[in-house]
Amino acid sequence: MDKHPLHNLAMSEALKSSCEFRLGAVVFKGRKHILAVGHNHRRTHPLAKCIREDESEANTTHAELDALIGCRWYDSVQGASIFVARLRADGSAGTARPCDQCQNILRETGIKRMYYTTGNGDEFAMEKL
Repeated sequence: MDKHPLHNLAMSEALKSSCEFRLGAVVFKGRKHILAVGHNHRRTHPLAKCIREDESEANTTHAELDALIGCRWYDSVQGASIFVARLRADGSAGTARPCDQCQNILRETGIKRMYYTTGNGDEFAMEKL
């Protein structure tokens, strides 16, 4: 399978993360309409509290949520897709499947498909939400 067209953009966004596991996300429609990008970080956002009940996890905003927060109009997200990439320490792509809580948020906001790196070279997976 070829590299996803937004692979490089998501990996560039992951470079901005200072977390141990560096992830980047791109919310998009069609082939070229990018709605927002995001990365995981330690700063919190009030919406991050709804992701995890465990307070130790509540101080990290996931890349998927960060990208959704960056979408100016949530109605523009209806029918969109998201690509999530994990950047390993050696620069290669790692598995970046969104957690169950993020999948629920993506589904509730109208995201229809999620793409993510699998950790097997440039391969990626796609799941319908």
